[in-house]
Amino acid sequence: MLFNPLRKSRRIMAADVTVMCSSGHRCFIWSAIDVDSDAILAICASRGKSILNALRF
Repeated sequence: MLFNPLRKSRRIMAADVTVMCSSGHRCFIWSAIDVDSDAILAICASRGKSILNALRF
């Protein structure tokens, strides 16, 4: 993780996973966003898309 954001209660968050391909390699970009303020809470990249990757995120 690049930084340690301050913890505070949030009303609602959204999570998303996006697939990027480059030179035949797939990379999954995981992101979490605060719906009320549109702030990016976390970003993570992985080579796979499994339940273990989702739990780690």
